[in-house]
Amino acid sequence: MYVYLIKILTHLTKTLTYLTKSLLFLKDKFKHASWNRNDIKSGVIYEWLSGIPRDKIAEIYNVSSGGVSNIINEWRIRIGGYIAEDLRELSLSLKKPHLHPFNVLWDSE
Repeated sequence: MYVYLIKILTHLTKTLTYLTKSLLFLKDKFKHASWNRNDIKSGVIYEWLSGIPRDKIAEIYNVSSGGVSNIINEWRIRIGGYIAEDLRELSLSLKKPHLHPFNVLWDSE
């Protein structure tokens, strides 16, 4: 059972690393003054995964809170609602001090 959990955590860690690199690339891209629609969508998703509240995201990208919700819901539908929520929860959990995926495994015993 532990081997299976380690494989899952390893896969999640690799996926999160890939997503983080992609999102950091997108964050650098947003330094430009002119944004197109896809840039805003990617930025909204990045900020949401980072745990930023919807109202703050709306303020950052100059869109309505409903627009932020629509972008997030559209993305959730594309990748699957549970996956989107799990990615956000994992992202927020890994921001906590001294938390590593293997610590989660050992603490769950």
